[in-house]
Amino acid sequence: MFRKIYKFALFVFIFYILCIFTAFFVRDDDASYTRLMFKEFYRQDGIDMMVCGASHVSHGLYPKMMDEELGLKTFCTGTPSQRIDGTFFLIREAAFLYQPKEIWLEMDFTQATRAGIFSKSKPERNVFLVQNYINNPFSRLKYIMSASAPKYWLNSLCPIGIESLIDLNPRHVVRRVKNRILSFLGRENYHLANGAYYAGKGSVFESDYIENGTFTSGIETPIGMDEISFDFEKTIYDIINFCSEKNIKLNFFAQPQSDFYLVEQGNYDEYYSYISDLIGKKGYHLYDFNLLSEKKCSFSDDDFFDDNHLNEKGMRKFTSLFCEFYRLPDEERNGYFCSSYESKLQDGKERVLGLQIENDLMNNFVRVIPVMGHGDFDKISFDIYCVSKDGKTAEFNSFRNDNELKLECNSLSSGEFVIDTYYGAEKQHSCTVSFSWL
Repeated sequence: MFRKIYKFALFVFIFYILCIFTAFFVRDDDASYTRLMFKEFYRQDGIDMMVCGASHVSHGLYPKMMDEELGLKTFCTGTPSQRIDGTFFLIREAAFLYQPKEIWLEMDFTQATRAGIFSKSKPERNVFLVQNYINNPFSRLKYIMSASAPKYWLNSLCPIGIESLIDLNPRHVVRRVKNRILSFLGRENYHLANGAYYAGKGSVFESDYIENGTFTSGIETPIGMDEISFDFEKTIYDIINFCSEKNIKLNFFAQPQSDFYLVEQGNYDEYYSYISDLIGKKGYHLYDFNLLSEKKCSFSDDDFFDDNHLNEKGMRKFTSLFCEFYRLPDEERNGYFCSSYESKLQDGKERVLGLQIENDLMNNFVRVIPVMGHGDFDKISFDIYCVSKDGKTAEFNSFRNDNELKLECNSLSSGEFVIDTYYGAEKQHSCTVSFSWL
């Protein structure tokens, strides 16, 4: 009996070691800055202020600049699509290791609506990106058991389990081995083809930018308020209670996103009111920099590398603003913000923020919807022409109905619509829309 148990235990041990060895080659975690962030996180000589959340945090405040401006040791722990339970784990980990004096928790609405029910969920990339780098094996096990349903625990413990970031592309395997060697030598960095790189202390710099007056997207749906789960709310209160017990000053904030992106959602004030009420019951206030008065600061399209993440230029601008804001006494901080997102828009300039584009391949038309903060849609006009792939112009039909425009080109099976949008006499937006009818 003992020999059978021994053989089984030996088999499990050897199998696990082989899984670790295999994961070294096939686990695709080097394409994320998360590994570098965690490695640096565990090597800090102290953290006074920690900024927590998802990717808006890693692409928001720049800690090295904050250290110089504020004379503090700061660190950002944002990872792609990080759930609120992963954020709470990192807060507990930081409290154990560094006893930070202050935490700023970013309240992005996508983090709230994606939380789900932790005990019934299937772990995805956002969960593995946190659990894979937890140093303490007991802490890792505790996180795995709280972040997913029991039927996924064994899979999560296995280094090459299903959904555990496995990638068998030979070129990627070679790249990973190279990065592992560089990591061992202390020379690894996170680089993408577009020039993005890990800038240290949890921040990522993106060099790409949106040209002013070129924001476009598909048709967005409103923020799913009914998707916000009890687990999200409970975790927020758990974080509040934990920080209170540890004498950590907790602040809630929302980072700037483009007005084009937020107006598209159509109900940002509903989310702002929900979070304000949720934390207000515990005596906390939400500092929402999306409600920032334009008299204090405004962000242009080219401060972003997509519609809701800042690039390096935008991060430096926001960090400078935040440091100025941080130095103010609490009673003066609210003067930076409008009372609602709608009031912020009404106080701003009448302008076209961008276009929503729907390419209807089944019915052979392109639908165009202007996005405005406020203003008169009757003042919007378009200058449009249609070209084939070889650059020849083609006739097309346009139909305007209220605030929408429909474009049809029956003479071409594929081509491009070039659209310039005016508000009054001022040109405010330009874009090119490709089409290929079925």
